[in-house]
Amino acid sequence: MKHTKYFMLTVLAATVFAFAQVAQGQTEGKLANMTVGAGSVRWDVLVANAGGTLTITAPDGRAFRKAFRGGASPEINLGDKQFDSLPDGVYNYELQLAPALSPAQKEALMKARGNVLTRDVLMDRVWGYHGDATSRTLDTHVRRLREKLGDGGSCVETVRGVGYRISDPAD
Repeated sequence: MKHTKYFMLTVLAATVFAFAQVAQGQTEGKLANMTVGAGSVRWDVLVANAGGTLTITAPDGRAFRKAFRGGASPEINLGDKQFDSLPDGVYNYELQLAPALSPAQKEALMKARGNVLTRDVLMDRVWGYHGDATSRTLDTHVRRLREKLGDGGSCVETVRGVGYRISDPAD
């Protein structure tokens, strides 16, 4: 009986620790916090950005878009006429952010356009990795980048056996 009590206490402590780790992991990688007030909804953007667009889709299919500048937080005032007679149901929102790039990063991207960057060069510049670049980490990051870019992801071309190239979308 005494051992069962200690065993249950240990299981309970391990469970609480596991839930704490999961909760901590869910706060990392957050893009924005949503705050709902009496007559407005506000998204506080937590990551560096150069502005973006907030799109809210109502259950009846209507979409409302609001553009915002870098450093600003998009806010929807529910008292606006466009929000009159909205149906009950589930509303979806999409927050699209433009990346905040330094002038040096923008210049490097422009210089790289059309040129093939080898796997070794990319691994060195991104992670400071010197040597034989056999890691699949780079391929995974490029795949995720293409997914995030959506239709624009086709601009990141694979040069088989060499590396990657950023092409012009018009090509």
